[in-house]
Amino acid sequence: MDDLQQQLICDHYRIKHVLNLVQRELEKTAELPLEQINLCKITMGLAYLAGYPERYHHPLEEKIIDKIKAKVEMSAFDRISAQHQYLETETAHLIEMVNNIDNLSTLEIKRLINQFKRYVIIQNEHLELEENVVMPAMLQWLTPSEAAEIRAQITEVEDPLALFESKELYRSVRAKPQLVA
Repeated sequence: MDDLQQQLICDHYRIKHVLNLVQRELEKTAELPLEQINLCKITMGLAYLAGYPERYHHPLEEKIIDKIKAKVEMSAFDRISAQHQYLETETAHLIEMVNNIDNLSTLEIKRLINQFKRYVIIQNEHLELEENVVMPAMLQWLTPSEAAEIRAQITEVEDPLALFESKELYRSVRAKPQLVA
């Protein structure tokens, strides 16, 4: 398997993981009394969904799509590119909703939950389309030299979630700090 395809597979796995995390946190939030609600994990998850895909993942996919489009026309490619723009806008809207929740009203929380549920559906459909169109097209149409060219054009950005793939690092981050006497 090509390392570009492996990168996309890992990215999709992490994006789905964050989507599930945020959705679970929102569902828990809906059941809490307003004074116990903490939007920290939701805010962090949305920040991830806005940051990494926009800075690295989508530009990588767009470069791959551009190379393949030079050889074969697929309407799905244009749809994927349009979805990237839509998802980036929608992610920013969700972040704005969280940031503008004043006094944590039940109505605002429910509105955020419903908006996020729609977002998850669209995001999952988008990821599935990429997995069914872009990845097979990569294997069929992208040459090793084109893959190398794309790799050279993309600035590596460390996925913040990749840091936690190491159980030792995760445990060290979660551990209580040692006080120095």
